[in-house]
Amino acid sequence: MTNHQIRHFFIDVSGVIILNKKVDFRSLDKRLGLKEGTAKRFVYDCVARTRKDPKFDLKAYIAEAYKDVISPEAFQKILGQIHNSEYPNFELIKWVASLKKKNPDILISILSSNTKPLGKLLRNKIKGKDLPVDHTFVAKEIGYIKSDKRYFEYILKVLKTKPADCLFVDDKKENIQKAEKLGLNGVQFVSNHKLFKDIKKYGLL
Repeated sequence: MTNHQIRHFFIDVSGVIILNKKVDFRSLDKRLGLKEGTAKRFVYDCVARTRKDPKFDLKAYIAEAYKDVISPEAFQKILGQIHNSEYPNFELIKWVASLKKKNPDILISILSSNTKPLGKLLRNKIKGKDLPVDHTFVAKEIGYIKSDKRYFEYILKVLKTKPADCLFVDDKKENIQKAEKLGLNGVQFVSNHKLFKDIKKYGLL
């Protein structure tokens, strides 16, 4: 266990609170009449651009860059397939609720690079399950992505807290590294089992 008490618990949304099943892009291409590899390239391209720029205009980019490749109908079907592959991490949600109940002074913050309205995402995917949230920080609203130290500097300023008081959980190693450079405690999410094991030293279990 560390000697410093954790007062803020930061949790990433996509990849931690919301998980993804593997998408069969080959079948998706075939079903939509696209050249093999198109759907996967499209998704990976858009995700990468969204993560790099919180102000990225996805609809405008698709309309211009993919207008001769993907029809609006195919675009919506691809997004639907990705959306349907997402599912809530109910085990972790239940654990966070239990943590908050046992430690009401710990503030729970949800962090996201996602450009979707966070409230809508959580309502659609968690469907009323008890996820206690004290603060939400979305890259598009802040103006910085999680791999930018200014993202965390902004959060620390808003919460009026010290880096050592915070524990950040994210599935992306580069985001954890950026947070740790500022003095935050970080744990990379791989699975619930490993997460629960890794955070024992912070006295949260």
